Amino acid sequence: MTGPIYGKADIFVDGVRKRTVNLYATSRHFNASRSVTGLANKSHRLRIVVLGVKGNKSANGTFVAVDAFHRRRHQDRYANPFHELAADRQTRICRAATQL
Repeated sequence: MTGPIYGKADIFVDGVRKRTVNLYATSRHFNASRSVTGLANKSHRLRIVVLGVKGNKSANGTFVAVDAFHRRRHQDRYANPFHELAADRQTRICRAATQL
């Protein structure tokens, strides 16, 4: 999810910071995809750390929201994975409308 009230967060996988995401946008958008690639085919621990900073100086807040998680197998190559989830029985998705 992105929008005018959202800020930045660090994404950690297995204790290693993989990237910083900026969730600011001028209007609210759902299913805004952010990904981490190059992971081994095993279990991983994901941690999202809210940085408490605006994504843009005109932002109205520093919120971070997660509206979905999607684990994609290496062979999955969907152009838009949210439209293809029903066709893939082994994909697990967890939806949350809670702001962190």
